[in-house]
Amino acid sequence: MGYHCQSVALVVQKSLNQYLLKLREEKEKLRYSLKWGTVGGEIKKIEKPEVSAIRELKEETGIKINKCEFISRKYDIYKNSRPLIVHFFYCRIPSKKIVRCFEGQKFQYFSKKQILYLKIPKIVREVILGLL
Repeated sequence: MGYHCQSVALVVQKSLNQYLLKLREEKEKLRYSLKWGTVGGEIKKIEKPEVSAIRELKEETGIKINKCEFISRKYDIYKNSRPLIVHFFYCRIPSKKIVRCFEGQKFQYFSKKQILYLKIPKIVREVILGLL
């Protein structure tokens, strides 16, 4: 099976309890518009999901990593959009890494406790809260 209708989401952690989230833009056709979410995006035809996650992190934040860890695969059914398979990955970055914002409104770090109160997609919340 090809990777159309599939995307990646990368959970980025900088310290024991700080997770990087992106405030998504306000766009009519954008899934989860104006909600906090992870780094991520569509998988290109020629890419494996892990390569896609690494590429998306660099494109969206300017941060380059060499590998990330697979967490899970979930189905995202959102309003009137087509169902999407989301491959979740995880990576840690040094606390001193500078995060730039090349996509979305802004990036910010949150603790797991803070994530409970954010406007965030249910599947993203479940994955982050499920991490040890």
